[in-house]
Amino acid sequence: MKASRPGVTLVETAIGVALLGTAVLVLSALFSAGMKAYNYGMRQTLVLYQARRALFGEGWRQGMLPAAMGASTAASLDAAKLDLVCGGSGLQYYSDGSVLLRATAGGALEQAKAATALQVDYYNLDSAGTIIVSTAPASALMATALLQFQTRGQSRNYKFFSGAGMRNHP
Repeated sequence: MKASRPGVTLVETAIGVALLGTAVLVLSALFSAGMKAYNYGMRQTLVLYQARRALFGEGWRQGMLPAAMGASTAASLDAAKLDLVCGGSGLQYYSDGSVLLRATAGGALEQAKAATALQVDYYNLDSAGTIIVSTAPASALMATALLQFQTRGQSRNYKFFSGAGMRNHP
């Protein structure tokens, strides 16, 4: 009878390689799921940041809501832009299909990235106190805006709706 030699057989090695391969597959699936969750979270964060920047502003750049609340009146009833009169001068917010721009007499500045659409509606009150769509810029008492954002390389749209009363009316 022969003495057994220390070591592993070919069958034991094959079983070890199969177990190691299975563990690598499971770990790579977990890593892939983690990366997808991270990327989704980063896209959501970017969209929320840009929406906050568009609506409320950042630093010295005033957002759409504070501008509307400080406006004396609407300059026009254009549904594609928020067109205001603030302190005797015009102020407009509009989307060029990829960014939201803030335009004054001095030119246009980028307000927020990834803003693919802006829809604005203007409202006032009738004699019975019912909210109705404005027919004249001077009678507009509040403005609502629907902002749409789309992250780069994604087909999903994120919509944000907000409104503000103008100070030209009680």
